Amino acid sequence: DFSDAPLIYTTFLGVEGLSDLGLQFHYVLPTETYVMLGVETLQGRSETSFGNETIDINGTTVEAPTSPSLVIGYIKTSFDIGDTSILPGLSYAYGATRKHHDHDGHEAAFSADTSLYNAELTVKHYFDSYSYLQWQSEWMMRYQKGDEMHVETTGLETHDQTIKQSGLYTQLIYAQDQNWRYGLRYDNIYQNDFNFQEDELPSTPYQRYTGMVEYHFSEFSRLRLQYDYNDAIYGEDHATHTLQKESTQTLMLSFNLAIGAHAAHSF
Repeated sequence: DFSDAPLIYTTFLGVEGLSDLGLQFHYVLPTETYVMLGVETLQGRSETSFGNETIDINGTTVEAPTSPSLVIGYIKTSFDIGDTSILPGLSYAYGATRKHHDHDGHEAAFSADTSLYNAELTVKHYFDSYSYLQWQSEWMMRYQKGDEMHVETTGLETHDQTIKQSGLYTQLIYAQDQNWRYGLRYDNIYQNDFNFQEDELPSTPYQRYTGMVEYHFSEFSRLRLQYDYNDAIYGEDHATHTLQKESTQTLMLSFNLAIGAHAAHSF
């Protein structure tokens, strides 16, 4: 519904999201109410939360976990009340994190176990075949516990590190007719707890406000104008070596055009 992903996605999963090789199995229960159970096992490679590299830092080796190293379980349901559809869901992901990176000019690595907890809810009310009002919200928490290793002039330093982050987004979409849609979204990462952090993160939450309006020429083309006010960026003050909040505003105009065979037909 928007031109960029929610903050909890990009912060916890990276700009590409959880895009990984693996196997998925799901089962729809034979009940009157739609209930789907699912499980996935993946290689465990992700830009931020998960990684299965072998770490070799200053003579110390931490072996990569055996792939697949990421497991996800979820339950989703859906039911209608009159012209309103309600879709809640819960999911949990558990995997290994092995990351090698450069930390302020010093070689560093992070070896930990990571859990992601997620809850979602969508409520969609139809006024007619094309007009509807949709409210969608999602909450996510990331918990990582492991070791942070740094190469310093005195040798290799290892610290226990626990990271706990929580956030959510909520959005409202109104479809006026076949052509016009409008949307508002609010993002908030309200918890950033690090038990070992050289640069203390500001206590204020990471927030972003987004609005969009779009016009559909047909089901194959769309023009969208989106505005973001982002209060979730922190930059370093090089004079004081402290993190300072930076607010940015972004205006995006995007055009989507689908060309080719229709998915439902051979022509």
